Amino acid sequence: MQKEHVHEGSGVSDGIAIGISLIKRDGLPDIPKYHLRKSDIEKEINRLSRSVETTKRQVRRLQNRTTQLPSSAASELHFLLDAYLQMLDGSRLIRGAYNQISQKLINAESAIQIEISSISKAFDKLEDSYISARIDDIQEVGNRLIKNLKKNRTHPIKPVAKDTIIIAERLAPADIAQIDPAKVIGIVAMLGGVDGHSAIMARALGLPCVLGATSLLTSIQSGDP
Repeated sequence: MQKEHVHEGSGVSDGIAIGISLIKRDGLPDIPKYHLRKSDIEKEINRLSRSVETTKRQVRRLQNRTTQLPSSAASELHFLLDAYLQMLDGSRLIRGAYNQISQKLINAESAIQIEISSISKAFDKLEDSYISARIDDIQEVGNRLIKNLKKNRTHPIKPVAKDTIIIAERLAPADIAQIDPAKVIGIVAMLGGVDGHSAIMARALGLPCVLGATSLLTSIQSGDP
């Protein structure tokens, strides 16, 4: 008989789920850091521009899939993806990254991460939980940009059995949107909070969800009940 482990987190979507765990290990991308020669600035800016366009195409493909979701979840995700597209079209994140490349002669991945950190600090000062939670959305857009710069593929969640509980460090709303409700019965993640879009998506799909379970991945493996 397996030893029982108890983990504390915030219940952000009501319900009880008893099933088999599936670990999603698709964390934050590693970020290379290096300086450019002045002659390489235009090439690096073009590299970031290509990543922006690739990310836009990915977001639009996700929007096309929202029709397969329940209406409340589809509406929530479509609204969020519209916000992603706006962020990719001349937002502070993108403008700042271009400036970092041009003025500090750093690579695009580093430029994006510096801008995310700068925006996060500004949001933290607002002392409003809902507004502060929006940094997760900026982080998600930034992560997609970095993965596309590095040409890393994003793997969708594909549970192999019914009664699966997804366990991850973090789950973006786009990850939750690709979950098959016929197989997945619950979600647990180490990061996230009640005001985030991932929590809103879980509630819209009617999936029990616990976020902020910080020590989770140290004691659970895929296939554990």
